[in-house]
Amino acid sequence: MPAAADAIAERIRDVNTRYHDLAADSYDSKWGIDFADTGRAQVTAKLKKALGAEPATFRHALEIGAGTGYFSLNLLSAGTIERVTATDIAPGMLRALEEFQIEVFRDGELDEVRVLVEVDGGADGARHVQEALRTGLGIRLQVAPVGLGSLPRFELKARRVVRR
Repeated sequence: MPAAADAIAERIRDVNTRYHDLAADSYDSKWGIDFADTGRAQVTAKLKKALGAEPATFRHALEIGAGTGYFSLNLLSAGTIERVTATDIAPGMLRALEEFQIEVFRDGELDEVRVLVEVDGGADGARHVQEALRTGLGIRLQVAPVGLGSLPRFELKARRVVRR
């Protein structure tokens, strides 16, 4: 007797979730994902093709099946979207986007700001986040990579800002 359709769908979802959760750490390098000029141009061209016209600037985007953020991060960096909510069935795919901490510290007479990010790709990943902040928000910030899982987890976003 054949399996029920909902049992098959649940099995496919389970296998897909487990595979992508495990593959997340090497996913970008495996597929040659780029978060610089080439990636921005590719993603913008795909969006233009889907819309049938040059994309406008969108205030908020929802990306379902975001993976490691290829589309969202490149569109943020290009200034095409201002804010994004990203989701994926495999938690590992969003791991690089999950945690950050904003440090405010004094350097001489001035307050400085540094953003600590848990990002796959180390310094390259941090440079990508730094460029996205500069391009998308028009501000220059120090962005420093930290190890995955090294930042404290907070449900309240305000606790992510610390004064040193």
